[in-house]
Amino acid sequence: MIKRKFTVALAGFLTPFLAGCSSSDVDPASPTPSVQASVATQGVSEVRTGEDITLPLDAYVETPQQADVNDRAVELLAYSCMVRRGFVWPPPEKVGARKFGPMNARRYGVIDLGVAKESGYHAPKFVDDVERERVGQKTVKPSIEAIEEYTGRVSGEALKPGEEGDANACQPYAERQVYGAAGFKSQWTDLLQYHHRSFVDASKDSRVVRTMADWRVCMTSFGYKYEDVWEANNDPRWQSADISSAERLTAERDVRCKKKSRFPSVMLSVESELQEAHIKRHPSEFAEIDKYFKRAASKASAVVEQNSRH
Repeated sequence: MIKRKFTVALAGFLTPFLAGCSSSDVDPASPTPSVQASVATQGVSEVRTGEDITLPLDAYVETPQQADVNDRAVELLAYSCMVRRGFVWPPPEKVGARKFGPMNARRYGVIDLGVAKESGYHAPKFVDDVERERVGQKTVKPSIEAIEEYTGRVSGEALKPGEEGDANACQPYAERQVYGAAGFKSQWTDLLQYHHRSFVDASKDSRVVRTMADWRVCMTSFGYKYEDVWEANNDPRWQSADISSAERLTAERDVRCKKKSRFPSVMLSVESELQEAHIKRHPSEFAEIDKYFKRAASKASAVVEQNSRH
């Protein structure tokens, strides 16, 4: 599948790479030390799993599930366009062929104990991913001419800034049918970047700083010397494709210390405050964004539903 030119789906949050400090392995049965929640963190709703992490700006972006439907609609329309023009093109996947975890599941690192015990810091791989990779090897391989007709771009030729390629090509045509001719405004993209920047701003908040200190004390009691949750998450030892017992044990203790310190819960509370204030500062723009995605979702669903009847 050739991805459409833009997408505002946030399937996950990429943390900056930080080298992890060395840690000592101690008895896995050691109890998690008690950490007293500060007054500032009391009354904050508890985050227990990735499904609990929902943010105000989530309402103004495509969820992975809606992006899947929208992508499917674009692919269906583009595929029909290619067939009409006499080109051989691989048929689109079915909606729901891909499985998605919660949109913000890893925003604050690993927080699900079951996932930590099974996958450590590695992202769980859905069974259907393996099947889709296997099936993908058998799909139609389009010609260079077909790819150019689909994308509207000459193979190997770089577009200059601001150039879009042939607007009459099948993919741009299909995108206009779903998203409209006006397209996604650049200022909307700037506004939605706060979905990422709020994470950085919240990390500097004194309430979050205190919970991170509590997390560090908890991990130190186990013999680790990580400065923060990201240093543990991005320990170079976990970069291997294999998941070691040391990684699983570290991740399990990390999760227990996160829950004791309430870092994910406080982080979510602070981020929510920041994002709500950001939305209130730009009410008309966010109203437009909301209409844009609702129109696109309605059109995409109609395309997919119509195709399912055939």
